[in-house]
Amino acid sequence: MGAIGAWRRQAVHPEVSKRLFDEEVGKILGNADLLVERGWLVLVAVYPEFTVAVKHRKTSRIRVFQFILDDWNDQPPKLTFVDGETLQELPGTMWPTNALSHWHPNGWQPPNGAATDQPFMCMAGIREYHTHHSHVSDNWENYKKQNGFDLGGIVSKVTEVFQKSDV
Repeated sequence: MGAIGAWRRQAVHPEVSKRLFDEEVGKILGNADLLVERGWLVLVAVYPEFTVAVKHRKTSRIRVFQFILDDWNDQPPKLTFVDGETLQELPGTMWPTNALSHWHPNGWQPPNGAATDQPFMCMAGIREYHTHHSHVSDNWENYKKQNGFDLGGIVSKVTEVFQKSDV
């Protein structure tokens, strides 16, 4: 079984995943200084979804990041941008650009070879990165126990790259 098969067969028990999620969300919500400093407004924090609104420092535009953490932390979170009112996924044209090539608003090709127009963020710690055909050897297992790859760390990394983007 290849790297993808080995990665997919791992699954944490749903109750364990929920407990890990709740612990990490509790750390974020319990740190008012972090929320204010980073400008995060948490909209949803119910397993398996963590959704946070962030205001861009330069443009003042608000973007809403939705992290789906099913099988946390055997799998990294799935990330998408959503409309702040409807929570519907935003098209790639509404995604950031020019941030060290992290943002891919025009889609990607997953390991099964079927290209999709689904936008994604190409960064370690994001599910779409670890399942992208060019990164399958960069296994999530190499990151998940490292400092900065807990939920708060991943959200911080994503939002800091967002702050460097053009929106």
